[in-house]
Amino acid sequence: MPWIHHARNEQPDFLDCSKCVERAPKAVRASMNCGWAKPCERTGPGILSTKLPPDYRVGDATSADVCPGWLIQSPQANEAVRASGWAKDGLLREFYEGEEPTGLLFDCMDIVRSSISELEAHVLKGPK
Repeated sequence: MPWIHHARNEQPDFLDCSKCVERAPKAVRASMNCGWAKPCERTGPGILSTKLPPDYRVGDATSADVCPGWLIQSPQANEAVRASGWAKDGLLREFYEGEEPTGLLFDCMDIVRSSISELEAHVLKGPK
């Protein structure tokens, strides 16, 4: 999610599902592994972009089974990002109103924090 939002600073429509569904032909969306398409309709190879993390790309395309633009819209992705912010402030239990966070949530928050750190390092390093 952090990489996509960062890319949208330069290109506001980057992996924006509403724009893509409106503008891109179905075959193009299928080649991008669009999450709105049935899995059997996704033809790959994925997103062709240098705006995504280097280890996320295989050759010139992503290794994702589904377009990352679609994934970041999921309630689970948004919850992981929000929970990470609350955890950073030491308020995770308050975010979950006293309920015990699950192991899966901690795994998701680790992924979010790792992605943020990787993006920060990439930005600090600057263009090659």
